[in-house]
Amino acid sequence: MEIIEENKQLIEETERILGIVKTQHDDLIKDYGKEDFRTKFVGLSGNIFHTMLLDFAAVSMTICIPEWWEKHYKRKPSAGDISAVQNHGKFTKHAFLVFYFSKVETMIRKSLNLVSSGFDPTGVQSFKVVYDEYLKELNLETEIPLFDLMRLLRNAVHNNGIFIHPRGRDREITWDSKTYQFKHQQLIDFISTEFLFYIYEEMIHSVNRIVRADRFNSMKSIEDKFH
Repeated sequence: MEIIEENKQLIEETERILGIVKTQHDDLIKDYGKEDFRTKFVGLSGNIFHTMLLDFAAVSMTICIPEWWEKHYKRKPSAGDISAVQNHGKFTKHAFLVFYFSKVETMIRKSLNLVSSGFDPTGVQSFKVVYDEYLKELNLETEIPLFDLMRLLRNAVHNNGIFIHPRGRDREITWDSKTYQFKHQQLIDFISTEFLFYIYEEMIHSVNRIVRADRFNSMKSIEDKFH
């Protein structure tokens, strides 16, 4: 099936992303140890890609192989089967965007009190409010458009790829010298496989800039107080 080649690409890209995370994580272990919050921030969010890799690998060794269908169902995969496999790949790519950004959100909420005095990490502020304050306190305001982009993408995935603005407005987000259009009640048309892995890599580097920010570097150790 053609899906086999596509899945190989997904595996290769995920392995590449994991390699970046591993290098960052190993460097943080050397600097702060395994239990430091900065190390966990990169490691726990990066673990999402490990899970994604296992999913792609499992699919490659099972439902992507015609022989698997013949062994388990005594027939070749039908057009409907192949379509379902393709849909699984699309679902997985988009679902893990939600999983990854949600983990980043969790880690930011857990550590905002370290950079913003008096903040309650169990509070219910919108994530937009939270990361705006967080990134400004770390002098990383330039990262805000990337987080805006990821937030709108995550929200759209929850609506089957359709962007819905609570006040019926269109949005434009500019990141890395490129502007992305979000049209109210319209399907987002730029979420390709290449784009997803591009935005994953951008976020991975952004997270690393967060944990390497001057505010955190000035701390000898940071305990993960909220499990």
